[in-house]
Amino acid sequence: MKFYKFLVLLVLAFILVSGCTQIKPTDGRQEPVYTEGTLPQTADVKTITVKVVDGANVLVEQPIELPNDSSVSALDVTVLVAGAEVQQYEFGVFVTSVAGKAADTEHYWALYINGEYASKGADQYPITEVNSIEWRYEAVEEFPLE
Repeated sequence: MKFYKFLVLLVLAFILVSGCTQIKPTDGRQEPVYTEGTLPQTADVKTITVKVVDGANVLVEQPIELPNDSSVSALDVTVLVAGAEVQQYEFGVFVTSVAGKAADTEHYWALYINGEYASKGADQYPITEVNSIEWRYEAVEEFPLE
């Protein structure tokens, strides 16, 4: 797992150094949400922490600075920092894998935004509302019903 963390950090460092970071949109648009080199110098920047947890194992824990742009979603940031695979349905996007670990029939990827269990999909949270994104690999029976 240390190799995976090293590889992720190496890729992120390359992207940041090259100045061509692009976050791909999750809403079907073809153009990138932004390109770091084209941002205004006065852009409001915020730091978001992305954490991916499988039981007691922390797979990813990475802060990232991004423009405080409402067109960038928590899912966009997750894909950029941790890597995620999704399945598109009529009701929206379902995350099937995070940090290389796929959900199965007994587990799912639970999303917590700012420490609270998410009330909507990751693609529905603009980063203007987000300070922390946490994905927890949880057993299906642990689904928090209210």
